[in-house]
Amino acid sequence: MARAKEDPEHIVCCGETNSDPRLPMALFTSHDGGLTWTRIRITSQTGCGNAIALDPKDSRCIYVGGRKEGKTAVFKTDDAGTSWKEITGPIMGVVAELALDPRTSQTVLAGTPNGLFRSKNGGTSWERRARFDVRVIKFDTVSPDRIWAGGEDGLFVSVDGGTRWTREPGLTIDEIICLEFDPNKRILFAGTDGGGLVAGTVGSESGPAGRKR
Repeated sequence: MARAKEDPEHIVCCGETNSDPRLPMALFTSHDGGLTWTRIRITSQTGCGNAIALDPKDSRCIYVGGRKEGKTAVFKTDDAGTSWKEITGPIMGVVAELALDPRTSQTVLAGTPNGLFRSKNGGTSWERRARFDVRVIKFDTVSPDRIWAGGEDGLFVSVDGGTRWTREPGLTIDEIICLEFDPNKRILFAGTDGGGLVAGTVGSESGPAGRKR
């Protein structure tokens, strides 16, 4: 689910709608804060979306990642869903997360069990930048060259916009299921599977493993 920055009442989401395997891949959008929804078909082929990213500067630009006919698929629209273009390229595995650089929607990150893929031209081409499992991605909105990514293999950080990645020091828990960042207090929160909630001040020696709650 994603919410338009310029209009909080505008929400978009994707996912399984029911158990009917014949339904085509689709997106759902609301312009009244979720009271009513409109279904927008992405492709006539069967499938579902797992991840979604909305351009914070132009809510007509939407990225959706999921499965089409049982295979990996990533789509993009620049006109709020009137037309769609498939931009999957070399991405492998179920797309668990999509994230946009807050400075430009041309830089897109896609997280899968097979690693992290990055596009710097709006999905026209992709490069594989990491091979660890990625379920969640979070940008430092103050310093967007700093990015965190996590999954079954633990928490990793990049300080150069996603080109190189290293394991976040001090955090030994492997299963990362969610991330949230407070840009004002400079605190990263990492939700884990069985290890509780881990929080730490970014830039401190303790890092995100500084406190467990």
